[in-house]
Amino acid sequence: MRALLTILVLAGVLACPAEEPKAFDPAGPNTNGLGMRFVPVPGTKVLFSVYQTRVKDFQAFVRESGYVHMRETADADSRMWSLDRDGYKQRGHSWENPGFKQTEDHPVVGVSWYDAKAFCEWLTSRERAAERLPAGWEYRLPTDHEWSMAVGLVEEDPAKTPEQKDGAIKDRYPWGEWLEGKPPPAGAGNYAGAEADDGHWPANFGTIPGYRDGYARTAPVGSFKANRHGLYDMGGNVWQWCEDEYSAGGGSRVLRGASWYDNGRRRLLSSRRESGHPASRYADYGFRCVVGASSPSC
Repeated sequence: MRALLTILVLAGVLACPAEEPKAFDPAGPNTNGLGMRFVPVPGTKVLFSVYQTRVKDFQAFVRESGYVHMRETADADSRMWSLDRDGYKQRGHSWENPGFKQTEDHPVVGVSWYDAKAFCEWLTSRERAAERLPAGWEYRLPTDHEWSMAVGLVEEDPAKTPEQKDGAIKDRYPWGEWLEGKPPPAGAGNYAGAEADDGHWPANFGTIPGYRDGYARTAPVGSFKANRHGLYDMGGNVWQWCEDEYSAGGGSRVLRGASWYDNGRRRLLSSRRESGHPASRYADYGFRCVVGASSPSC
C-alpha cells in the first residue's frame, strides 16, 4: 500500500479507531480522485465530505460506470418530480436537466437513495483500485446520528429512531438562532428566499419574509459560510439522504438539512427529518458522502 496507508495508521484513523478521526493534509489522503475533500467530525468515526455531492461528481459516476439513471428507466414511480407554478409534478426532467440551470459545481439533484448508494459503492471501488483508499474503508451515506453530530445536535439520543427525534429540539438552526419576527441572518443558507418566487413558483407556497440569499433554486456548493467543522450547506441547498430508515421497518429513508424549496420555521430546524421513499427523486433531493471503516463494529 502506498504512503496513504502509513499516513492513516499514524493518524490513528485506520480500521476501528478508538477516537474520532484526526485531521491530515488537505492536499493528501482526505482528498479523493474526484477532488472531493473530507474532514473529521467530533463524535463520529468517519470523515465528512465538505460539500454536497456535485453535478460533476455524479457525471463521472454515470460516465465511468454506465449506471442506468432515471432518464433511461420506464418505472413511473422512479421518475423525477420537478417544481413549477402548478407544484411538484413529473415533467420528464432528470438530474442532468432538473428544470433550472446548474453548473458542474452545483449539487446534483433528482437522485434517489438507491442512486446515492450506488454512487458510494462505485466510488469505493474506484478509489480502492487507484490505491487511494485502504482495504476496510468505504464511502457511504452518513447515518442520521452522524449527520446530527455534524450539524451540532450532540445531545440527541442515538437510541431513538429518526421519527422520534424529528423536530424534537426546538429553536436550533444550522446557523444558530432564528429570532421571532426576524428573517434568518444574511448568508444563513440557500432556502426559499424572496428570489425563489421567479415566475415558476406556486402562488400558494410563500417564501421567507424579508430573506434573500441570491439563488432562486440551487447554489454552487460552498457559496455560504462553512460551519465550525468546515462543512458547507448543512442547512439549505438540497435535502441530504442518510443511511437510516425514518421509522423502524417502515421502509422510507431519512433526509436532512432542508433545501432551496423550504421556508417554514419547523422545516428549517436542525432536528427536522424528511421521510422519503428510497426510489423517489425530487428536484431538491441530493446527498453528501462520508468515508470511514466499513466494519459494522466501527
